[in-house]
Amino acid sequence: MQGYEAGRRLNLMQWIATPEKETAADTPEIRFVDLHHSAESSIERVEHVTSANLDQVRSAVADRLLQTVPEDFDAEPWPARIRCSGDTRCSPLQGDLILDEVFDECLSASPLPSSLQGFFAQAYLGTEEPWILRASPVPDEDPSKWPSEEELRGTNQKPANPSTIRQKLFLLATQHAVAEDEMAFAARVQVFTWCEDFIFRLWWEEGSVESKEVSSGSCPTTMSGRTFAFGFDDWWEPHLERGERPMTFAVGGHQRLGLCFPEFMPARLWRSEFGWQPADDNPLVWLVGGRLVAHYERIHAVPRFTQSGHPRQSLLARWVVKRSAWESLAEARGPFRMCDDFQRFPSNVEH
Repeated sequence: MQGYEAGRRLNLMQWIATPEKETAADTPEIRFVDLHHSAESSIERVEHVTSANLDQVRSAVADRLLQTVPEDFDAEPWPARIRCSGDTRCSPLQGDLILDEVFDECLSASPLPSSLQGFFAQAYLGTEEPWILRASPVPDEDPSKWPSEEELRGTNQKPANPSTIRQKLFLLATQHAVAEDEMAFAARVQVFTWCEDFIFRLWWEEGSVESKEVSSGSCPTTMSGRTFAFGFDDWWEPHLERGERPMTFAVGGHQRLGLCFPEFMPARLWRSEFGWQPADDNPLVWLVGGRLVAHYERIHAVPRFTQSGHPRQSLLARWVVKRSAWESLAEARGPFRMCDDFQRFPSNVEH
């Protein structure tokens, strides 16, 4: 990382440039059985975005974690132990509290440079986004547009066709319930059967005259979808060269709740180059010249109860932009290309 207090040495936390290394920007899942893994993943994210040497933080956290006594769920009173088969238990807070204490001590001794405060918050805090949690997905008025159970599972006479499923999810993401003067800018659709999940993602990125109109490749990711980042002059995102930059980043990070963050984070160029700004009263709505230019929405299909009795909802989440605004940008700053990816994987949710 260059230009972010590189070479500056402080007393305890050394905010100095270190060799950039690969980081799990679209991970990690917090393993509540491994507090060390959870703490280490948080430290790695902070190191990556601040170029800091956090060996002393890492050592202090490890020492305190070794002194902790693991929580014994079976020792809780019987009402607290009541749960259904397949229920998810949130991870304990032991590791988080220790990590908070150590960082608080270190930051008190060596305050974080102001230019890194937003980056630190993005890397350190969970991805649960209040603006997402406060607005439930809206039900689809036409659920027939979603792949049916038979299409996803197939039959003995007609096995499921991944190409057909992918095409239907593409149409769902790009055309279904989209106004004539708008277009899907980035989208994620997840559907499922009793044993499999299917995920389709779509995004736009800078391209070239020779590039394909629709391209399949690795979806660009970032480590946080928290919208408080828009309040800083800049926010962290992976560095990509001009000509390769995406318009949005798929969101990773760490959280305890599901479906609690925007699936795609706006790229910094929305504000720095396009002149778009988040609305003061809703960061999931963006404006240009005081007029609506983009908004985030979530739509769900008919809920279905699994064999274990747990409800699941197929979900479409997407950023939608005004077509005229995007066409003007494409003419002035293009070319751009649409990209997508499709995943099909086993699911054990119902077991």
